[in-house]
Amino acid sequence: MMRYLLFCLCWLVTQAWGNSYALYRYDTNEYITKQDVESIHSIASITKLFTAMIILESKSDLDTRLRVECQNSGFVIRNAEMTRRDLLTAMIVSSDNCAAETLANNYPDGYHKFLADRTTLIQNLGLKNTRLYDATGLSVFNSSTVADLISFAPTAYANPVLRSMANLPQATVRAIRRGKEIVINLHNTNPSVYNHKEVVISKTGFTNPAGRCVLMMTKKLENFYAVVVLGEPNVRARTQKVERLLDYENKPR
Repeated sequence: MMRYLLFCLCWLVTQAWGNSYALYRYDTNEYITKQDVESIHSIASITKLFTAMIILESKSDLDTRLRVECQNSGFVIRNAEMTRRDLLTAMIVSSDNCAAETLANNYPDGYHKFLADRTTLIQNLGLKNTRLYDATGLSVFNSSTVADLISFAPTAYANPVLRSMANLPQATVRAIRRGKEIVINLHNTNPSVYNHKEVVISKTGFTNPAGRCVLMMTKKLENFYAVVVLGEPNVRARTQKVERLLDYENKPR
């Protein structure tokens, strides 16, 4: 209870100060523009990028079929069978909570090993203000900062499987249930990936405590940028902030 109260107090303080965002250029290691990059925010489904990273680092067979079992809803179909690859795609493209749960529950040596290995990954990356407690991002305690997410994004981009999924505007996955194949069409939760081909990594997030969030990497003329927005009140405000940051990136300086 005390931990929950402390987190809520921190969250209320960051909201009172305003939302956090940044445009960061990696080759020159500089913030082009920023606000409150060290403020701790709940990050919602941005968590799923970390979940995907540790699943992929486990070297689990991506073509193995898993039974879809979860407590939370999603586009994937409960009690069907899907490959680990298709579950990863659903989790990243459409932010599927059921897919995230299924992947974590089928982690080698179990769910608690998944949590422990992901915590180790975060520590090894030096992300001092990042704390994750579930696979989906639904937990209010899943939190980070703009600065930590900027540090993490290149690790996500460096993984070729994750990179192949994390900027798709749409994707198609398949499930097998009672011997029949079911096609599931997915759509990306980030409107910006439809309009900006320079986006190479994207993951949105939303819960009531987190507000509307997004972590993106873009590439322009061989230069990589991070665009991070945390705590916006709605999709429209988040998208407008992202568009301003992308436009800022494109302006000559």
